[in-house]
Amino acid sequence: MIIDISERKAAERRLHEQAEQLVLANRYKSEFLANMSHELRTPLNSILILSDQLRQNSAGNLTQKQAQHADIVHRAGSDLLQLINSVLDLAKVESGRIQLKLEPLDVREVLVELDASMRPMAELRACSCIPRCRRRCRRWCMPTAPACSRYCATWCPTR
Repeated sequence: MIIDISERKAAERRLHEQAEQLVLANRYKSEFLANMSHELRTPLNSILILSDQLRQNSAGNLTQKQAQHADIVHRAGSDLLQLINSVLDLAKVESGRIQLKLEPLDVREVLVELDASMRPMAELRACSCIPRCRRRCRRWCMPTAPACSRYCATWCPTR
């Protein structure tokens, strides 16, 4: 009895080729992440240094609003740096080389930072972000947003 295994051998060959392609794609991804981190971090570090100097306003030649805007730029840059680090951490997770460190999170502090970073853009567009309403519903509401009425008996006041 003769059994034709040519189809099986062809399937094995295709699987082997696909496995090689996956290894190659994974190597390209790792190289991209390494290059991306360097290419993004270099100018970002300059932005962080300069915005930190501006927000400190040691020469005293900036208005309070300009110093606040420099602070927003610095915090946004720091957030972007954190995001880049998180993307790189994903690569570490894939390779099994990361350890998790659980930390408490102060949600109010996050909301205050979010308010500070979004307020200038909201003011330019003549709208306002309210961190909480009269009923303290813990949702950020726009004063005229219908979603607010679902969580509050009254509309959120503007500041």
